This record gives sequence, structure tokens and C-alpha cells, in this order.
Amino acid sequence: MKKIVYLLSAITLCIASLQVQAQGFEGVVEMEMIYGDLPPEMQAYKSMLPKETKTLIKGKKARVEKPGAMGMETVVIIDRDKEMSYFLIDAMGQKMYVTQAIDDGNEEENQDVDVEYFDEEKTIAGYKCKRAEVTDGDETIEIWYTTEISSDASPEFSVLKGFPMQYTIEAEGMEITVRAKRVEKKKLDKSLFVVPAEYEEVSEEDLGGMMGGGF
Repeated sequence: MKKIVYLLSAITLCIASLQVQAQGFEGVVEMEMIYGDLPPEMQAYKSMLPKETKTLIKGKKARVEKPGAMGMETVVIIDRDKEMSYFLIDAMGQKMYVTQAIDDGNEEENQDVDVEYFDEEKTIAGYKCKRAEVTDGDETIEIWYTTEISSDASPEFSVLKGFPMQYTIEAEGMEITVRAKRVEKKKLDKSLFVVPAEYEEVSEEDLGGMMGGGF
């Protein structure tokens, strides 16, 4: 049981790390999650895996929400003004969060990341998108991005010139395609980007121990 809880949280963190803070955009981007062939040990948990994620964006702040599974709900709040991120867990009423500094990496590390742009186009959630491949070492990720949402890219993709609308990642031996299905421009309350008072801050080590496998 602890293994699947840890996996679901790892997926949330992986997705959050790929999000961007869209300058000039305020609203909600809903993403669907499509899984490739699952490893045999994960087949029994297929129905528990999250099927969608939602990103709320307000200037330099973002909030990534994943629907609850097995009584657990997870949220990642990213605050580029403070250069901090907050990982929130509500596990059947036990509310905790971990604070992490945002690390953009040094200039030398960023130079090792290569982005190749292609002229291929397609429409995703009503937005015209183009294809790019981001390579970091031995890993290459295909991303369909739009320039119709002005953006300031995430630490991992600081050179990407658009908002990622579709990408495929590897997590815990699984292939996961994340794709935008709806974009809504709307005003958002600033309280959505603050850790609620009822959440208790814990260390990464303590949270990892509760989840049965590190953080």
C-alpha cells in the first residue's frame, strides 16, 4: 500500500517539475494522463492511478492539483517570487506539507540542455502547438508547446519558448503522456497559492518515512 502512495506522489512531483509559470496568463489548464504499458507489479494498481491533473496559474505562481487516490490528495504550489515550492498531502484528514527551494541549476548545467524545434503543428485544447525535443544527457522528451500562452519556463526547461501542452515522461518504469484537454482564462483568488493554516510542516525525511520510500 505504501509503495503505490509513494508512486502517486512521485508522479505528481514529476508533473509539477514540468509545469511553467505563465507570465501574463491567469486561469486553469486541465491535463489528462495517459499510461503506456504498465510494469507487471503495477497492473493491480491501474485503477488507482490518477487520470488527470489541473494547473492553476496566476502570474509567477502556479498550483498543481491531482485528484485523490486511496484517500490521499496532493497539491504542489510553486511561488517564483519567493523561489519556493510547497508539496501538500491530505491523507485521510492528516494534512502535511514540505517546503523546497526552487533550484534552477547553474549556468553550466543549463548549457548541457539542448532544445530542437520542429515545424510540425497540431491543435491541442484549442491552441496551436508546435513540436520540440528537449535533450538532457541521455534523456530526450518530446513536447508539444504553444506560444499563445506567454510563459517563463520551468527550471528543467528554462530555454523552452512556450507553454507545454503535451509531453511524455518516464516515472517508476511507466510511460505517462500528459496532455491538455481544456484551458480556461479566469481570475483566481491569491489564497489558492498559499499553504492553508491547517497544514503542518514536516521534513522531507519524515514524509518519506510515512510514505514508505523516501521523498
